[in-house]
Parts: sequence; C-alpha cells; structure tokens
Amino acid sequence: MIALLTVVAGCSSAGHGSPTAVPPASTPPCQSPQAGPATSDLPEPSLPPATQVTALGEALSIKGEAPGEQVTVTFLQVVDPACGVGGSSSLLAGMKYVGLELRLTNSGRTQYADAPSNCTWGWTDSGRQVGSYVWPTISAGPAIAPHADLELAPGQSATGYVVMEIPENARLTRIDFTPDSGFASETGEWKLS
Repeated sequence: MIALLTVVAGCSSAGHGSPTAVPPASTPPCQSPQAGPATSDLPEPSLPPATQVTALGEALSIKGEAPGEQVTVTFLQVVDPACGVGGSSSLLAGMKYVGLELRLTNSGRTQYADAPSNCTWGWTDSGRQVGSYVWPTISAGPAIAPHADLELAPGQSATGYVVMEIPENARLTRIDFTPDSGFASETGEWKLS
C-alpha cells in the first residue's frame, strides 16, 4: 500500500483539554486521497451488545475472557479529521481519518495482552459500522500499539490513538470496545452525541 507522506498545511490536532467530539470540517484540511473506491462493500462482523454505556472522557472497567483479566478503558478525545502523516494505509477518495485517543489501564490481576485496534469499533451518524483496522500515523499523536499488540502488567497504563476511516461527510456517534480482539463477553460503549 502507498504510505501517506505529506502533511498538508493548516492541519492541527485537538488539544488535551476537556474531552470533546470534534465536528467534521466541510472540507477536511488533511485529505490526501488515493485512487480507489470511496467505500467498501465488505460486511462487518456482528458484535455483542454493550454491557456498559458512558460518555466520552469517562472510564469503564471491562472484563476479558481469562480469569483475573480486566482493563479500564477511557476514550479521551476524538480528532475529526485526523491528519495522516505516514503508515501502511492509504486514504481512499471520499474518506477521512478519525483519531480516537484512549487510555488503557490493566485493572486486573493478570497480564493484559491485546490488540486495541481489533477491540475498537465505531458507528457513524448514518448507522454504518466501522473498524479501526487502518494503520496510518496521525499528527495528533502516536498509536497506542504501533505494532498491533499491547502488553500491560497489572496497574500499568498506556495512552495513544487508534484510527478509523469514515466518509468525509460522516461523524462518529458511538465507540465500542470489546477486549480479547472483540471476543470477550463484556463490551463498553461511549456515546459521542
């Protein structure tokens, strides 16, 4: 895939003040589309319903499948649009990146090992389900797990971004996180509007 290597002037990231969902710009300043279809026709997997619901900036403790496994998840902010500055994914025409800053804390009794991008799903205002399986580097900050896998000892935390690709005129309305790459029985949900 073609890496995004150009930063377009006028690109800025949201600050680290109070958590807010940033409304989409009418013309994303960071767009650098590549040739290709605007959307994918691949069906998304069916995900479990949320077992806990909260708002952006609030923490939820979610159990994994292994005994003693628990992670406390906080989605801190949404950067929309997010500027891609490199990585192994190219932005398709008609699409934009959205960065989701999150903090994961191992609040369980055992080692927490997971791929946060596999655990995170979003829904747009049109009801479209989107995953965070694209791998660009964004100017807002580093990926929470640049090599996909994250390992945290009990009490240890990590903060960073996962990135989604959504249509330019869309906005995210909710984010879900299910540990164990989406296979755990508990799911946290964050409402964005």
